[in-house]
Amino acid sequence: MAGTYSQTDTDGKSGQTTGSASWTVSPLVTNDFTLSVSPSSYSVSQGSSIAFNVVSATSSGSDQNIALSAANTSSGITTSFNPATMTSGNQSTLSVSASSSAPLGTYTLTITGTGASATHTYQISVTVTQAATGPAVTLNPSIVRFNSQSVGSVSSPQTVMLMNSGSGQLRVSSIALLAGSDYVLTLPPPTPPSILNSLVPYNIQVAFAPTTTGTRSGQILVYDNAPGSPQLVTLTGTGTSAAPSTGTINVNATLNGVALPAYYGYAYSLTGPTPSTGGGTYSYSVTPGSYAIAFNGSPSYLTLSSVTP
Repeated sequence: MAGTYSQTDTDGKSGQTTGSASWTVSPLVTNDFTLSVSPSSYSVSQGSSIAFNVVSATSSGSDQNIALSAANTSSGITTSFNPATMTSGNQSTLSVSASSSAPLGTYTLTITGTGASATHTYQISVTVTQAATGPAVTLNPSIVRFNSQSVGSVSSPQTVMLMNSGSGQLRVSSIALLAGSDYVLTLPPPTPPSILNSLVPYNIQVAFAPTTTGTRSGQILVYDNAPGSPQLVTLTGTGTSAAPSTGTINVNATLNGVALPAYYGYAYSLTGPTPSTGGGTYSYSVTPGSYAIAFNGSPSYLTLSSVTP
């Protein structure tokens, strides 16, 4: 048991203390994590799908892999995770789809995260509503996450599928980004304004182009004649500092701890992305990367004993 303990030794004849000791037992650190899902409730119409955000965090100890699963799904309701296994501290997208014949009603789904040393659950509510008789919009996925991207660069695009999951013609007036979003849209023909017939897919391409560092949130807005217009796709990514385009290597030499004067000649070569040869103290402008320096043996009475970055 954790705590501080002590021991005192006493001579049995004289009753005098002969020694003492104390020690502390630290509590055992157990690897554990938290699990949450947002939103906690959502409605889905027959024949369409919705997305939830599954978030984990390491609450003690080290990170661990978490296998995700969903239980208590009703007939006609299917679930999938992307990714199905994540490391604590990361996120996953839960997609819930209702078939065209899924029973109407509200269902409680239990989301379980199973790790090597702990298991946690979280309950969400899903309400299946009647399929619309007119046009309806399904966007898959409704949450798009990008890997970290350097400021000033553009990521590879990801695809968002827009589909008319209703029975009437879907008239799309425009598809645009929320103002200030650090993202790039590519719309294939026919570009809006356009008409989508029932169950015809339209693939939207979106790329991440951060203009500053940190978390960069955005949205795709779809304006149309379906209920709930404009429909939204949430975008998220993290901008990182741009890698330098050039670097500097300063070559200086010392002899027995004393700096050699700038005019003192000695031959060396630099190997790396921008190879160079030199003959004394010099400053080189180079392409960033890994470099090595070698003394070329001139003058012969000098030897290279060490290199200090």
